[in-house]
Parts: sequence; C-alpha cells; structure tokens
Amino acid sequence: MKVALIGRNEARLGGVPYGDPSWSLWGLAWDPMWRDRLDVLFDPHWPVLAKSSAEYIAEIDRPVYLDETMVTDKFPTAQAYPLKEVISEIFHGRTPYLESSVGYMFALAILKGATTIGLYGISMNGTGEYAHQRPNMEYLIGFAHGRGINVIQDNTQRRPALLLSEWEAGRYGRINP
Repeated sequence: MKVALIGRNEARLGGVPYGDPSWSLWGLAWDPMWRDRLDVLFDPHWPVLAKSSAEYIAEIDRPVYLDETMVTDKFPTAQAYPLKEVISEIFHGRTPYLESSVGYMFALAILKGATTIGLYGISMNGTGEYAHQRPNMEYLIGFAHGRGINVIQDNTQRRPALLLSEWEAGRYGRINP
C-alpha cells in the first residue's frame, strides 16, 4: 500500500500522485485547498475541532480519523484514531511521540502496513510550532526506514525538507554545496 500524506506547504506539493489509483491520499480535514481531492482525512485535535473542519466533516462521504471522544452521530464517516494500537505497535507501549497531525497520519500509515509513504506539502522548517514537530517526524521517518518502508519527499526542491543536514552525506564537517 502506498500512502501520500498531503500538507499545506504549496511550495512542496510537486509530484502529488493525484489520479494514480495505486496511492491513497491522506490529508488535513481543515485544509479547504486539498481536502476534496483526498481519500482519507484527519483531525486529531481534541477536545475541539476547528469550526470549518467540523462543518465539513459532518457532510463528507469519506473516512475521517478523529479522537475517539469526537466520534459521534454528528460525524457519520468518522473513525476513531487507533491510538492504543499505535502506542502498542510503534511506541512499544511507551508514551507516544506524536507532535503534529502529520505525525498522526504517518504513524497510522505505518500501522496499516504502508510499503511507501510519500510526503507532499510538508516541510516543518522554521521556528515556533514546527520546531517541536520536526524531530517527531524525523523520528517516525527513521522508524519507517528501520521497518523497510520507503519514505519519499516531494521532488520540487533542491533539498528535502526533512532529514536535512548541513553536512555533505557521509562527510561530517564538510558543508553541503
């Protein structure tokens, strides 16, 4: 199974496999730019969904993963995010290291047996919110690599957004050109 995780960074959306039936496209329920083109949606925020997300989720015909406490008749296609299974399988029963909605999507893709996970529109560069989310994503990418899962990033930029080093590959101390 190939899963494309779609974020909101428009500069990094090159190569999204829209229209390729071999990919399942997953993304953010509150993102009005892309959500109509996605197969599976996510909003792990608890206890409150964004108003725009809640209105949309109430009417969609595709699966949307929510915190188990948010799964009600109000959201007919809602599915409880399987946090207990993610904790057991990926974090071996320890406190889960999930710091972003994309992290929740990535962990579920691993749990569901993805063989390839593509990252599109996801950079997590900069400071603020992304400063604590980026290491979480890099952890999950490393975990996936350890399981033999192919992780690809958009190919529109000279350098990938995650797992980025200032050093030349394999040459500690030698600055990348």
